[in-house]
Amino acid sequence: MPIFSSVIFECNVPPEVTNPNFVSLVNLEKNSGKILEGRVTDNSGRIRYPPPTRQPKFKVAACIKPFYTETWTDTNPSGLIEWIEFQRMMGVEHFTFYNISGPPEFRKVLESYGDEISLLPWDIPFKSGRAVASRGQYGQTNDCLYRYKGVARFVSTLDYDEFLIPRDPTINNYAKLFSRILLRKRLHGLKVTKFIQIEENLKVAGVHKGTLGVPGSVSYNVPESIGYYLHYRGCTEFFLKENPTLLNGANCLNNYSSRVQNTDARNRFGPQLESRVNRKVTMLVELGHVDKKWLKTFSIIKK
Repeated sequence: MPIFSSVIFECNVPPEVTNPNFVSLVNLEKNSGKILEGRVTDNSGRIRYPPPTRQPKFKVAACIKPFYTETWTDTNPSGLIEWIEFQRMMGVEHFTFYNISGPPEFRKVLESYGDEISLLPWDIPFKSGRAVASRGQYGQTNDCLYRYKGVARFVSTLDYDEFLIPRDPTINNYAKLFSRILLRKRLHGLKVTKFIQIEENLKVAGVHKGTLGVPGSVSYNVPESIGYYLHYRGCTEFFLKENPTLLNGANCLNNYSSRVQNTDARNRFGPQLESRVNRKVTMLVELGHVDKKWLKTFSIIKK
């Protein structure tokens, strides 16, 4: 069981202080209740301010949960490329990945996209990542929120095995999809099982929903008639037993009659996505960055 979790501290800035550059936490109990003026602490953090522009640089950006070695066993380089290429097809302009212990192939794939992807270290100050709830994912989602404030209009928090599919065949990018939903609504988040952050209206982010929005804003559950969510999962221990998240309590080994095969996403996006992934994987194989065994191993296309 996790024994630590992420916490958000909020404090008032004295009126005589304008645009402070750093912030830190001080244990007043250890310091007799006195604030240590003029001293530098070992936990000082630089304050990030939104850029002084009215229009965000990106319409849609994406943040991905902390990546660690164990997660890599459930995916592969071409699967990661497939996910990135699909998001790019949908109009995602910038990605931020948080890395705990991703393997070298993971880094090489991400670095091949240049400035489109930021790869940030996610250092948890404990020997066991499981000591912190979800390996600090709640802190990561809020780092993402404030990192993109004033920089991106919408930010998705999908994992690398999750896909949002627009239902309307005339909509082929997220910016158009999200903007249509926003008409006449003041929202801080869109929920399609996972969560789309609307930075300007959100103050505290969760993993699956917004925790706190600006006054008057709400979260909106997107109906399936507008878009739907695909989550590709391996047949892990969690799905080997009867599972309430599956139809009629099925598991991943039996109750095939309970399954519904839906090939809409594959039929609609498969050819274009396969071409993009093939080009990218072939390039990386030729450069020696990934093993050629990963060619032709795509989930949304082949499964």
